Amino acid sequence: MKIIKKILLNVIIPILILGVGFFLFKKMKAAKKAPKKVKIEKRIPSVKIEKFKKLNENIIIRETGIIYFPDEVNIIPRVSGNIVKLSPKLFIGGFVKKDELLAVIEQSDYKLNIETAEAEVLNRQTLLEKEEEEAKLAKIEWDIYKKTHPNATPSKLRLRIPQVNSAKANLKAAKANLKRAKLNLSRTYIKAPFDSKVKFKGVSKGQFVAPGNIIAKLQDIEKAYAKVYLKDEDIKFIDDVFNNKSDVEISFIQGGKIIKRKGKIISYATELDPRTKMLEVIIEIKHPYKDKSTPIISGTYITATIKGKKENGVFKLPEDAIFENHIYIYNNGFLKIKKIKYLKQEGKFVIIKGITENDKIIITPVVDVVDNMKIKLEE
Repeated sequence: MKIIKKILLNVIIPILILGVGFFLFKKMKAAKKAPKKVKIEKRIPSVKIEKFKKLNENIIIRETGIIYFPDEVNIIPRVSGNIVKLSPKLFIGGFVKKDELLAVIEQSDYKLNIETAEAEVLNRQTLLEKEEEEAKLAKIEWDIYKKTHPNATPSKLRLRIPQVNSAKANLKAAKANLKRAKLNLSRTYIKAPFDSKVKFKGVSKGQFVAPGNIIAKLQDIEKAYAKVYLKDEDIKFIDDVFNNKSDVEISFIQGGKIIKRKGKIISYATELDPRTKMLEVIIEIKHPYKDKSTPIISGTYITATIKGKKENGVFKLPEDAIFENHIYIYNNGFLKIKKIKYLKQEGKFVIIKGITENDKIIITPVVDVVDNMKIKLEE
């Protein structure tokens, strides 16, 4: 009896429990409703389109650069003496015109030298006249002597030819000394060699100066220069590069305003920069300080606008309509991918070739693009 009870507890009852559980599970599964199937509709992208006109226009190249003034000179006296006069404009940052007086060196000694040289010229002139008269007398005496000695030959010394030549040479040297004395007097006036800006002042009134002393350092402001670099792909848009001396528009910001000036290309480098693969171009800007309210200052960052070759049959599209040298075209409810020829970026626009005026260009972004995909126009 005990054995039967034990078998009932350990075997039959667990089997009954499992059977009831399985029966209930199947019943519940059968009673559960299957989920309804939802039909997912594929969304068709909406786009904006635009047609563009064919253009014939010059390619514009814009590059940045920095203004510099390469011509600076040290003003050094050619004679020595005390400074007796200084220009009131001779200070750092001052502006002086070409041939304007900067300083005057004390002149007394140089005026005395001129008087001495003038006296020497007069003395040598007198000695020459004396020698020429004595040479005439020597010639007369010789002519008389030759009448009785027809075969005789006179020496140059007897005719006083060397004495006359020596007197002429001495007079010439005296005149050269006079010219030098006058030149030295003129050198006591120190003048500006060109329109310039004072970068350094090295003397004061009353100071003794001599050749080698720097009176001032002047910066030539008759012309300024800008160095810009053309990208390798832009060189093809320049007509006859290396010989092209095109006009250039220079623009820069000063006092919160955009200032524009005219410049001119004067030279190109002979080769590309080996590191950047760009071509150096030098632009000349005349009279950079003509307008004192907006001068072109050394170190100013500028933008150079260069007019390049004229391209016919081009289109100017917004940059958002270009997708890696391709455009998207609307064609009766479908999107067509079309390859274009990229020419140049101009601000937020791109100049291209390879489309027609009838092409309906998609100008709105489209994601997951596939050629011939369905699209619709925005309402």
